[in-house]
Amino acid sequence: MGLLSGLCYGLFPILTNALGPLDSWVTVSFSLGLGTVFLAPLQGTYPVLTLPTDVSAWLLIAALILVPTVIADVLYVRAIAIGGPMLATVFALIEVPASVLYAWWWLAVPLVPAQWAGIFLFCLGLAGLALRRNQRPVPTTEPVIISPIQTEKHYE
Repeated sequence: MGLLSGLCYGLFPILTNALGPLDSWVTVSFSLGLGTVFLAPLQGTYPVLTLPTDVSAWLLIAALILVPTVIADVLYVRAIAIGGPMLATVFALIEVPASVLYAWWWLAVPLVPAQWAGIFLFCLGLAGLALRRNQRPVPTTEPVIISPIQTEKHYE
C-alpha cells in the first residue's frame, strides 16, 4: 500500500503540470478525493462495535482530523501560489520520511531496511530535482530602452 501511495504522490506534480491553469484549490481537492477513492478499499474492514458512541468523542475526532487537514491544505495551496506545484509537492513529500524518522527518534520505533531504502530514494529524488533545476537557464528579461526625450501630455 505504501508503494501505491508513493506512486500517487509521485504522479501528482506530473498531472498538475499537465492540467495547466486550473485553480490550485481544484487541483488539491481532486488530488485528495482521488487518493481517498483509490486507497480506501485497501484499508480493510474493522468492527463497527468498537467505535465510540459519545457525540463529544466524535466532535473531538472530527476536530483532530479536519483542523490539521484544513491548515495543511491552506498552506499547501499558498505554497503552490508562491513557488509553483513542483516546490509545493517537494515540501509535502518531506512529510513521509520525516514521519518515519520522528517515529524512530521520539517513539523508538525500529526501522526496517526497506524504510531506510525509501528515505534514501526520496533524498536521491530531491537531489535529482535540485540538479535538474540548476541545469535550467535562468530566464533573462530584455533591457527596456527609455527614450531620453519623453513627451508628456498635459490635459487642461
